[in-house]
Amino acid sequence: MKLKDYQVAPLASIIEKRAKGGCSALLVMAPGLGKTIISAFDVKIFLENHGGRVLYLCHTNEVLAQAKSKYESVLGKKYSLGFYNGIEKAPDADIVFASFQAMHISGKNDFGRDDFAYIIDDEAHHAPAITYTDVLEYFEPEFLLGLTATPYRLDGQGLEDIFGPITYNLDIVEAIAGGLTPKIDYYVELDEMQDVESVFVEGEKVSISELNRRLFIPKRDEEIVEIITEKMDKVSGKSAMIFCRSIEHAERIAALLPNAVVVHSGLSNKECKNRLNLFREGNVRFVVSVDMLNEGIDVPHADVIVFLRSTVSPVVFHQQLGRGLRTSHGKKRAIVLDFVCSFDRLQIIGKLVDGVNTIGSGAEDDALTLHLEGLNFHEKKLSLDVLLKSINVHTWYYTKEELIIQLQGLANRLGHTPTHKEFNTDPDCASAYSAQKAFGSWNNFLLAAGFQPNKEHKKGFTKEDLNAQLQDLAKRLGHTPTQKEFKTDPDCASAYNAQKAFGSWNNFLLAAGFQPNSTPRKAMRGLTKEDLIVQLQVLAKRLGRTPIFKEFRADPDCASVGTAAKAFGSWNNFLLAAGFQPNSTPRKAMRGLTKEDLIVQFQNLANQLGHTPTIKEFNADPDCASVDTAAKAFGSWNNFLLAAGFQPNSTPRKAMRGLSKEELIVQFQNLANQLGHTPTIKEFNADPDCASVDTAAKAFGSWNNFLLAAGFQPNSTPRKAMRGLSKEELIVQFQNLANQLGHTPTIKEFGADPDCASVAPVVNRFGSWNNFLLAAGFQPNMKKKK
Repeated sequence: MKLKDYQVAPLASIIEKRAKGGCSALLVMAPGLGKTIISAFDVKIFLENHGGRVLYLCHTNEVLAQAKSKYESVLGKKYSLGFYNGIEKAPDADIVFASFQAMHISGKNDFGRDDFAYIIDDEAHHAPAITYTDVLEYFEPEFLLGLTATPYRLDGQGLEDIFGPITYNLDIVEAIAGGLTPKIDYYVELDEMQDVESVFVEGEKVSISELNRRLFIPKRDEEIVEIITEKMDKVSGKSAMIFCRSIEHAERIAALLPNAVVVHSGLSNKECKNRLNLFREGNVRFVVSVDMLNEGIDVPHADVIVFLRSTVSPVVFHQQLGRGLRTSHGKKRAIVLDFVCSFDRLQIIGKLVDGVNTIGSGAEDDALTLHLEGLNFHEKKLSLDVLLKSINVHTWYYTKEELIIQLQGLANRLGHTPTHKEFNTDPDCASAYSAQKAFGSWNNFLLAAGFQPNKEHKKGFTKEDLNAQLQDLAKRLGHTPTQKEFKTDPDCASAYNAQKAFGSWNNFLLAAGFQPNSTPRKAMRGLTKEDLIVQLQVLAKRLGRTPIFKEFRADPDCASVGTAAKAFGSWNNFLLAAGFQPNSTPRKAMRGLTKEDLIVQFQNLANQLGHTPTIKEFNADPDCASVDTAAKAFGSWNNFLLAAGFQPNSTPRKAMRGLSKEELIVQFQNLANQLGHTPTIKEFNADPDCASVDTAAKAFGSWNNFLLAAGFQPNSTPRKAMRGLSKEELIVQFQNLANQLGHTPTIKEFGADPDCASVAPVVNRFGSWNNFLLAAGFQPNMKKKK
C-alpha cells in the first residue's frame, strides 16, 4: 500500500515532531481520509528505527478489527498482530489491538507500564474520560499518537494536556472544499416550512424555541420514507445510512423501508456486526441506526446519508456526515437528505456551506451543492443565506429585564411562583429555555425576579431544555455528568425525566453530544464469561467484599444479573467462577427482590433444568426466592410464569396431589389476592390453578385447618347457607371429616360437625345416606335393624 498525496504531509508532521524530541502528537483529519493508514506507516518507520512493541487502543471491537486489517496491509507479515478485548486476548503479540474497556479492567494485570514503546489512541476525543485516562496514565510509552476527526468536546475539556497541541489538522470542511471527499448534493427538506413573513407580527419578540414551533412542521414517517425511496430510485445502486432519534423510531422507519436493517444498542454486538456485514456486502440497501455509526465504522460504498435526528452539536453532525464521505471505486457524489428542520440546524448547515465556499475555488466550486427543497416564498426561491437573514430580521431576543417582567406578570396572574412548565407554556412569555440560558439556570432566574426557587422545576422540561441543562452541568463539572450528578444538581431535571424524554440515559448523553457513561445493559448481553467475571471482581474490589445479587444488579458498570446468571447457570455458579464463596441468602432476605430479580431467578432455573420449572422445583432451589414471594409479587404463579416468558403450567388435579403444604398455602394465598377476600371451598375448588379441596383438606386435616395455616380466619358458614352446596362440596366435607376421625363418619358425627352441612340436604341431594357414602368413596354403614 502507498500513501496518497494528501497523506504525506500529516505523516511528515508526526515524524518531524518526534525528531525534535516530542513524545506525543495529535492528528486531526476528517473521516475517511486515512488516519489509521498514516499511523500504520509511522509505526512501520518507528519499529524499523527504535524497535519495541505497539499498542493500538480504541473503544469498539469493530474499529479494532478494521485497524488490524489496515496494519496488515502496510506491515505485511513481519510482525505478529493480535487482539486484547472481551472476545480474545493475545497479550504477547508485537502489535496489540486492545479495547479501552478490557485494558481498564484487566490490562494492568497482563502488561507492565513500559511494555509498549508506541501507543495509538484512536477516536482520541474520548481520552479525557476517566476510563480512558486511567489506561493512558498507566502506560509509559516512548511515543503517544492521538487520532480523531473531532478534537472538540462539548464539556469543554481539551486534548492538549494529553497529546499536546494539534500536530496536523485537515478537518471535514477543508476536505470537502479540497475535493478529498466525493462531491455532495445536500437536500434540506423545507417544503413544509411556513412563510417567514406570515408567522410574525410586526415588533413581536420571539425565542428560538417559539421560532421553531411556528416555522417548521415535522413530516410523518410515511412521507419521509416516500421521499427517501423516490430520491433513491433516481440513483439506482445507491445505499443509505439513516440516523434516527430513538430505537423505537429506527424500528419504525426500517419497517417502512424495503430491504433495510436496523442497528442499535438493544442488539448484541454479534447481531449488529452481522447486520452491518449484510449492508457492507450489498445484500441490503438501507442501514437504520441510533448513534451506532457515528464513529469509526468504515463503509466506503455508502453514498446517501439521511438525517432524521436533531442535534445541536456540530461534532455529532460532522461525525454522521462523514459516514457518507468515504471514497470508493466509482463513487463520485454523495447525497444528503436532511429532514431535521430547525433554526439551529440551518445555522449549522449554513456554517458548513460558508466554510466550504470560503476555502473552495475554481474546479471545486461544486464540492457542496445545497438544495432547499420546496422553499418558495412570494414566488421566488430563497437561498439559505437569504433565509437565515430573513429569519434574523424577524427575531429579537429578550433582555434579562424583559424576562423578569414576564415572570413577575405571570406570577401575578397565577397567584403563586410560576413553575418551569407554566412559564414555558404561557403565550405571553418566552421559552423557559431562553430564560435559563440568559440567567444560567432556572433557579437563578427565579432568584433574580425576587422569587424563591420552586421544587416543581424538575418537571415539564423540553428535550432542548434538558440538553442545555446537561451541557451547562458538564461545563461546571469539567467532565461528562453521571446520572447521580445530574439528578442531584438543583438546576437540573430529574434523571428519570431525562431518561423518559430520550428513551434512556445514554440516548440523552448522545443527543447532547457526549459519549455514554457506560455500556447499556442490553449491549452487555454479548459479553464473555471472562468479561462478566472481571466486572464482578472490580465491583468486589470497590466494595471490599463479595457483592450480593442486588449490588451487582444496581451497578451501572455491570451487566444485568440475568446475563451473568444465564452465562454461568446460576448466581452462585457465577460467584464460584469468579473465586468467591456463594451468597447464602436467607429466604426472608429475598422478600425484597424486585419483579425483575424474581424473573431472572426463574429463567436461570429454567436454563438449568431444560424445562419450565414447577412450583415444587422453584421452591426447592436455594438460589430462588420462595414460591410465596414470587406469586405474591405477580398476583399468581401463572402470572409469574407469563411475566418470565413461559406458558402457564396446566397441572392436572391428580398431579397436584403430591404438592407440599407450603405449595397448597401459596395457591390459596394467590387466589385470595386475586379475589380480594378469603376464598370459599367452592371458589378454591373451581380455580384451575389450585389443587382440589380434597387434597388441601387431606393435607391439613380439615378445610378450616387449611385456612388457619394460610393465615386466614375459618369460614363460619351457617347451616342454611350450606343448603346450596354442590354434591362435590358435600363429598369434600365428608372426606375431610373422615380424615379427622380416622374412620367412616356416622350420620350422627357428620350432623354434629360445624364444618359440615346438615344430614337432611345430603339425603335430599343423593337420595339416601348410603348413596352419599358410595359417592364419597366409602362403604355404606351396615347396621342391623332392631
